[in-house]
Amino acid sequence: MDDEQWGALVEAKSSLMLVEGSGQRLVNPAMLLRPLQRREALRSSTIEHIDATAEELLLFEVDAAVDGAEEVIDGVREIANYERAMRRGVELLDEMPLSLRFIRELHRTLLIGVRGADKTPGEFRRVQVSIGDRFVPPPIDELAASLDAFEKFIHATSGVDPLIRVFWLHYQFEAIHPFRDGNGRVGRLLLALSVMSMCGLSQPWLYMSAFFERHRRDYMDLLHRVSTEGAWKEWTLFCLRGVAEESRDAARRIGRLLALREQYQRELGAVGAKARLLQTLDELFATPIITAPLIEQRRGVDFKTAKSDIARLIDTGVLSEVKGRRVRTYVAHAILEAANDEQD
Repeated sequence: MDDEQWGALVEAKSSLMLVEGSGQRLVNPAMLLRPLQRREALRSSTIEHIDATAEELLLFEVDAAVDGAEEVIDGVREIANYERAMRRGVELLDEMPLSLRFIRELHRTLLIGVRGADKTPGEFRRVQVSIGDRFVPPPIDELAASLDAFEKFIHATSGVDPLIRVFWLHYQFEAIHPFRDGNGRVGRLLLALSVMSMCGLSQPWLYMSAFFERHRRDYMDLLHRVSTEGAWKEWTLFCLRGVAEESRDAARRIGRLLALREQYQRELGAVGAKARLLQTLDELFATPIITAPLIEQRRGVDFKTAKSDIARLIDTGVLSEVKGRRVRTYVAHAILEAANDEQD
């Protein structure tokens, strides 16, 4: 490893540990992890031209939580499945190591009930596929051997830093393209979960889709150059730069969300808010949209009390109503913006 690569690795790992340190200080990491995962689901899906807004995704989640509603705009369910697959992956890491079986379960969760559900979810392809006009994944008679080598590389003892190895694995997965559909999204899911598992993080704090989306041409060109020229150094430097950028971005978002929480806690405390209302506030950071029926379910209170809690959150500027909804629904716009704003 030359000085340039070493410097990039040190910067990337330092930035990543900053996010990990912030997360470990949280009593409830899910409060800030969920917004990052939801943003990742949106950005990863945008790469595949599956578009929706964060508010549309949240409205789908709240409708499903209240009454199992199924009617959604095109793409929202696919994005919601990505977020579910990420959470399922975290659960699976407590049950099994990273493996081909693990990857198949991610794929199955990703494609449940959405476009691609007819393309053997959870099973490796039995037909040839293509990737644009430049990439040719292994033919069927070579797929099993390629996947076996991929799995062995996951578990091999190596002197290469694990943060570099996960991006080498990411290249291999994308080059193999083992499924008929959903390979890009599964690859990015696997990348976040691999960083968590192989780099010893407490949670999957690092998400790379926004970086890959911003630098889509470089991303695709470098994947191709690794295949045709062996451009491993250039690929590694590109990915490490992305780790540093996205880690700093995650730390900034976490800081904004924590500052907003402290502000709201002070304002609610000044008007004598009860612990119940502060619990609802914390839940809004994980999912910044709410209805009275949801408060009834979660807090075990009657409808009148739930409405009173919502009124208090409106008065302090936390919530505003989403117009035109069958069930009156309220969103915490400042929280939503802190988690998803792409302008900074």
